[in-house]
Amino acid sequence: MQSPGPRAERLRYRSNDISAKGIKAGSELKLLNGVYVLDCSDDAVHSNGNVTVEDGKYTVSSGDDAFHADETLTVSGGQIDILASYEGLEGVNVNVSGGTIRLASDDDGINAGGGQDGSGFGGAGRGNTFGTGASAYAINISGGYLVIRAGGDGLDSNGSIDMTAGTVLVSSTGGGDGALDYNSGFALSGGTLLAVGSGGMPSAPSAAEQPVIYIGFESVLEAGSLVAFTGEEQQYVYEMPIRTANLVFFSPELKPGSTYTVSTGGTCTGAPADGVFPAGASYSGGTVLTELTLTETITRYGNTVGGFGNNNGVRGDMQSGAKPQRSADGTMPIPQNGQQNFQKAQ
Repeated sequence: MQSPGPRAERLRYRSNDISAKGIKAGSELKLLNGVYVLDCSDDAVHSNGNVTVEDGKYTVSSGDDAFHADETLTVSGGQIDILASYEGLEGVNVNVSGGTIRLASDDDGINAGGGQDGSGFGGAGRGNTFGTGASAYAINISGGYLVIRAGGDGLDSNGSIDMTAGTVLVSSTGGGDGALDYNSGFALSGGTLLAVGSGGMPSAPSAAEQPVIYIGFESVLEAGSLVAFTGEEQQYVYEMPIRTANLVFFSPELKPGSTYTVSTGGTCTGAPADGVFPAGASYSGGTVLTELTLTETITRYGNTVGGFGNNNGVRGDMQSGAKPQRSADGTMPIPQNGQQNFQKAQ
């Protein structure tokens, strides 16, 4: 995968240039197809209204948001590789129904309603607020394949999260953040979810139509450690992308009343893709952590303090949703964690 350009190139834009953004629109921006390589100090794709991505291939490095919509951001197809960003996808509403998205972010991976955009349409430093056309902040995932490596929250909604289909592999290294963060609820009814956090604020969905496994490890697992869920008919083996203190696992194949042995460490045959070992791989040599009989909703083990969302977390000395401040010459700071986190996802 293509690496971001040199730092000097990424900082070449100044506040007195025409724009530091890559592609922008005043109201409606639709990307139907094409190949794009965007290396920007500000938002790579920006609209003061809506952004829609239907297809195409995008390789993005950004000092601010990779994709930003003041109203609704919709992704229904295409291949999006965000190598570095402050936040990956941001809008009042973020809807993902298809496509393949791999992103690294210094702060939130996907953010619904994160506050002010640090630079408005028509030039840097305008500080536009989000639009008011949407009635509620929401992240809606109804398809697609997402790999999110975030330095802040992985999925962060000032309102709700709803997931009905698709695959989401999300991790957060933020000390005061978590892989999942929401204010009004997270309804999980389909798809596959693996949410991994280094600590800070562990959180699980608030409502699930099928069993969810929620684990807080007594000792932090090192990056690269294996975690296996072994049942009578299925086995799932994952390689942790980061130092792991807690995780949430959901698959439509998990059934109430079934029993799964949870193991850590060990080895597994086959090569993992985005940390996921293929079906039929042979796992051995792990240490049994526990045996869980699944309930109809959430089955917990270990330290899962942090509960169901409503985290309203603060990352370091940064108010939740705040944007990085420009330096005296008008440039945006470049993310420090994004590229490193993304490389761990390979």
